[in-house]
Amino acid sequence: MSKKFKIQNSKFKININVKYQNLNQIFYYFVICALLFVTNPVTAFAQGAIGDYLCEIAESYYLDGRYEDALHEFNKALLADPENVKARKYVDKLNGESKCALKLKEAKETKIKESALPAGRYGRQAFDLSSGEETVYLSEISIPSSEESSAFGGTSGADLPVIEEPDATLSLKEESLGKKKAAALTGSREGAPEESVLAKTGPKRIESQASPKPKVISERKHTIKPIILEETRPRKLIARNEAEKRKIISSALNDYIKEEKLKKGEASPVELSGEYQVALGATSEGFEWKRANGNLNERDYHILSDAALNNRENTFDHRVFSRFRANLDAQSDYGLSFHTNITVDPWSFTGKTDKFTLRSASGMDSAEIELKYWSATGRIFNETFYTKNLGDSFAIPEIKVEDDMTSALAQTTTFGGTFNIPSKKIHREFQPVRELWFDYALDDAKLRVFPMALSDQALTSDDPLGLSNHHIYWEESPWILKWEPGHFNSGAGARDFSLGKWSDSLAFSTRDSDMVRLTALRGLSFDYQPTDETSFKLTGASPKGLWQEYNSFDNFPLAARLKQGVGDKLTLGTTYTYRLGLNEDENYERDAVNYTWGLDSGYSPVPGTKIESQVAASLSKQDISSSYSSNKRGMAYHLALLGSPDRDLLGLNYNSIKPEETDFSFFKGRLQFTHMGEGFDPALASYRETRKDRFWSRHIHFRKPFARFYSDTDYNEPSLSWDDIAPFAIGDGIDIGRNVFGLRLEASTLDRKLDELFDIRNVHKSNGKYLENVARSETTYKPAEKLTTKVLAIYHDMHQTHAGKDPYLADGSDRIVDNSIIPDDKNPSTKTFSLGANYDFFDWVSAYSIWEYSNDINAAYEAFPRGILNSGSFETFSEYGKTFRRQTTYLYNQYYFPLPPYPFNNAYKFGLTLRPAEKLEIFLDFTRNEYEYAGPITDDINHVGIEIAYAFSEKLKFFTKYAFSEMNDLIMMNVGENVRYENHHNFFFEGKYSFTSDDELAFQFGEFGRSAISALTFDPFGGSLGILDTQHIYRLYYRRKF
Repeated sequence: MSKKFKIQNSKFKININVKYQNLNQIFYYFVICALLFVTNPVTAFAQGAIGDYLCEIAESYYLDGRYEDALHEFNKALLADPENVKARKYVDKLNGESKCALKLKEAKETKIKESALPAGRYGRQAFDLSSGEETVYLSEISIPSSEESSAFGGTSGADLPVIEEPDATLSLKEESLGKKKAAALTGSREGAPEESVLAKTGPKRIESQASPKPKVISERKHTIKPIILEETRPRKLIARNEAEKRKIISSALNDYIKEEKLKKGEASPVELSGEYQVALGATSEGFEWKRANGNLNERDYHILSDAALNNRENTFDHRVFSRFRANLDAQSDYGLSFHTNITVDPWSFTGKTDKFTLRSASGMDSAEIELKYWSATGRIFNETFYTKNLGDSFAIPEIKVEDDMTSALAQTTTFGGTFNIPSKKIHREFQPVRELWFDYALDDAKLRVFPMALSDQALTSDDPLGLSNHHIYWEESPWILKWEPGHFNSGAGARDFSLGKWSDSLAFSTRDSDMVRLTALRGLSFDYQPTDETSFKLTGASPKGLWQEYNSFDNFPLAARLKQGVGDKLTLGTTYTYRLGLNEDENYERDAVNYTWGLDSGYSPVPGTKIESQVAASLSKQDISSSYSSNKRGMAYHLALLGSPDRDLLGLNYNSIKPEETDFSFFKGRLQFTHMGEGFDPALASYRETRKDRFWSRHIHFRKPFARFYSDTDYNEPSLSWDDIAPFAIGDGIDIGRNVFGLRLEASTLDRKLDELFDIRNVHKSNGKYLENVARSETTYKPAEKLTTKVLAIYHDMHQTHAGKDPYLADGSDRIVDNSIIPDDKNPSTKTFSLGANYDFFDWVSAYSIWEYSNDINAAYEAFPRGILNSGSFETFSEYGKTFRRQTTYLYNQYYFPLPPYPFNNAYKFGLTLRPAEKLEIFLDFTRNEYEYAGPITDDINHVGIEIAYAFSEKLKFFTKYAFSEMNDLIMMNVGENVRYENHHNFFFEGKYSFTSDDELAFQFGEFGRSAISALTFDPFGGSLGILDTQHIYRLYYRRKF
């Protein structure tokens, strides 16, 4: 096979003719092409070059006596390159100058010395203070700290940007601008003064409405202190999380540099960036250059098996893989732009067999099968198939593929049948394009067409109920679910219908080792914002599975959001979602449809209060192409009162209300009622996980979140931040078929030394049946500078048990899981009381101690490990004279665990941090828990451990950890034998050397559970041990960004 590649840019043209025999060689051709682009200085410039370029500009300002501008540019240089010695020297010098003198000098300037940007993107039109001429300037953004505010706008509940105004007072003649322009500059509507336009008024807030740009992980966080006019403020910038906030700052800075270079003819309108990684592993079985599967980080059924890549309680993702990733961005002067992400890694190489019909050994049943292969494991993707005649099912394990052929095997079904699966040929595919889109932008509108994109292009609506793309941080987006049509079971003894469903079986598990889901979206989006008060967004797309043909479609989701401000106290909004499911086996006949519509409002009668409300309705029809079609409709209502003194809450949701650094006290509260009927079915939203508490939120912690997983030694920053996941720590109880009353109060007093959180939610089914009442109180008190104390109390009241039904666990369809040993009419309620204190003896010594008294073995541990001892079956039910079949889930071997009413246990935790040297940190921790089934997903497992982090230099750093732990043997519980309380030893070592700020060489021995943030069982406070025993694996990585 022969291919011809043509590479062309402004400096050279190259034609490359290549011949290859198999798809694996394509990787090398992409590397060659990338190196040719990287070596061309026109396409991109390194981080250090950006800093040097900004230093040149800053020095020219300094020599001209424009000290504020010089300081401003030097700070930008440090943002681009924190190691720039020249920039640091000048910043230190300028910061030593008299600020008053500098500001008085700059107050005499007739224009704000800001960097130019095109209107309608990052900046707004500003006016020359002397002549009233229109000019367009880049406005800087203050990035609040995580305590002050998280990402502004969006659904993550983050705060808005703070824009600080200068101390200098400037005058502006109203006649030169007209009343409207003067009022805009002063911010007043009537009686605008002609002087003191920029008087010191303190921090002000602005709303942000524009579409968030794609999430990009930045390496550093910095705060920029701006001097900016009201009229030059950025227009409606939104970031859904910290990563997007950093993206906005980085993008504005890069655009500024590119504009300057374009003016001088030094830059190309095309930019290339990316990264590559080369990895090698070694175990007792030999060398590994490719072995990765992010799903192995989950503490689920994988840890009950030693088949394929599983290793029982020591199952983990080896993360040995190489990758080349290139981002190509281009833009024109006519509002057109282009972006693509080309990634060559093991997940780019997939394959599948032809579809074939398989008969059971008895000949009474059949199934249609297509085996899926991915190169990351070199095996078949494990999947469950359902039979056509008897409504049975069987699971395909991870079959090894050799010479493009699968191995033959026999599988037993749920009902005891047998299917003999023959050896099949794999047809390999190569899919390097992860993202591809085209933008056309005007001043107030933007159209994006994305033939290929990740799920972050789905529309996330900001209505109170979140009718589009509502889900928890580790969950897949509802937009990428697959429609699986139902089918009639025609075999003897069956004669029933298996219902169609929106399935996440592939969407959840199809992800790489970074936990990035690889189900793509194909579609378009449109953003329109004619005024600050009006915004309209629309997105329509179709998901494409990793093994799905590009011209194949099984469903089409669509969502639209319209918001309109009415005066200063009222906002109105409407949200519409639509989803169409197709039956591919029946010539793409319409098989499912869902309509959801909502109307919401926000009203602020007085400052510091907000009343938000929403009413929504849905209509669902499923299995339309069959004679077993069904439909349901339902309503949802939401009413909430938000309060926080002296704050404008109209443009905020509850989670985005944050204290300022200068506040001596803070308070916010929310009282809400939400009803969702049994028939309410928003197809683009998921509430099952956001309704409940995260397991790690039911314990006291003193270590900072994420600190043990992502330190300054890490080459990659996390894709999520603490501010992104904190809103999900405490559940809200809201879900389909429920009525929920909720009250939350948060206060900080005594000069912010005393923090209190009180939350209570009362939950009934929509028919009035009582479900639960969950109340908690969290108190943090700092009586002395070195002492921090915490108190946590939780009461989770549940209805009395029903025999054979688990009181806490439900399956994927929210049906109660069967548990045969649960007695009838017992109280399964749980209580938790916990005390903790942390004392900083010296700058180099601190210690904490925690006592916990609780009978919560469910929500506090994610029902681990008892919840993973489960299996599935089927049941039939009748409606309207027709018989249907559905899956059921049951627990087995539950006699090991306590029964309701649950007994109480004590747990004691201790931690000691030592910093004997500036570059050395030692952490020791110990846990003694009377509940000996506590697993490695939190630090509540019985263990003692030590961590040592040492920075030999800025470039060379080391980390090591040892843990001794004890736990009841899971394998014995799984097979039903006498349980053994076993000891485990785990040692891990890591060394990293950074040649530059853009690359690193890393060596690792062993594993200690550095799972990605989006993993279900991830503990953000670093308590997860991950695995229990030392793993004799050596890994070497070289990574570089360009």
